[in-house]
Amino acid sequence: MSGTGVISKRGTLSRQNIIQTAAAMVDRDGADAFSMRRLGAEIGVDPMAVYHYIPNRAALLRELVRLFLDALDVPGPTLIWQDWVRAFSQNFRSTAKRHPGLFRVFSQSGDWSAEYLAVEEALHATLAEAVFSPQQRVRAGRLVMAYTENFVLWELSGSIASNDADERAQFIGLIESRDLPQVAALSEHILNVDADDEFAFGLDVTTRGLEAMLCPLATRADSPSNHS
Repeated sequence: MSGTGVISKRGTLSRQNIIQTAAAMVDRDGADAFSMRRLGAEIGVDPMAVYHYIPNRAALLRELVRLFLDALDVPGPTLIWQDWVRAFSQNFRSTAKRHPGLFRVFSQSGDWSAEYLAVEEALHATLAEAVFSPQQRVRAGRLVMAYTENFVLWELSGSIASNDADERAQFIGLIESRDLPQVAALSEHILNVDADDEFAFGLDVTTRGLEAMLCPLATRADSPSNHS
């Protein structure tokens, strides 16, 4: 089939169809395997036909970032800030695991977008209910995002998972050949991983750490001398 014949199929294309097809591809094959050439082949058109709807690869990746952010279930404003942070992080993790390719595109993107700023707005509005200074609020928001994103990246890479038989044998062989009493004593906990529990533990550490930072500020704000 000639190139002209393939391009003539672009009448069946739409911007939304291209974006949705690209999203399905990166989730199925991984972000690193994605290319405009493969996208054209997936749709059944010459890759150049895609450029009638999307100007370049960077623009398409921005659309995939927006698609990921649109899929996030951001909690409403009725929760206290600790529960909101836990719910948001759990929802983010669930969305990233459903759409691993879109998540990796998002995690590699350094661009601002209206959709991302909407997530930031919801996060900072929640943290505003606590007694954070403006700088603390920004840093707390970054901490929540950094913990959540990096845990998911680690999880998707297979680093947070129970070890198979070969990995266990390698681990045991190493600790038996070296003086590692602490690691040896903890070997079952190291080798057997419950990712859900690990994630919840990290969220507890994050929220309780933030609470501990707030205590002196909250105490001063509520002291009788401040209400006289």
